[in-house]
Amino acid sequence: MSDPKWYARLPKPVQKLVDQVAHAAIGAAIAGLVGGLSRLKLSPLWAAVAGASASVLGAVVYELVQNLGDESNNVADAILDSSVWSLGGAAVGLTIWGVGYAQRRKR
Repeated sequence: MSDPKWYARLPKPVQKLVDQVAHAAIGAAIAGLVGGLSRLKLSPLWAAVAGASASVLGAVVYELVQNLGDESNNVADAILDSSVWSLGGAAVGLTIWGVGYAQRRKR
């Protein structure tokens, strides 16, 4: 699959930055969805752990599938991408925990 024209015109370092921002956003979205739904039944801490864990699991599965048929099999890139997914998930997980903790303190 070829890159969109706007993406192909960007300098290589900016392309890498756009890639990593997208990875972090996907990790954050997964953590937000799982953590938010988990918050309905779990304490804020466990909801945050569930969200961040889902993000890490999603990153590992994605990178395994992406690199399955990849001949170059760039391990460093897979580790970087997984780490950025995880950081996005951890940020959202901490937010879920912090908001839940603050709500409990108000009661």
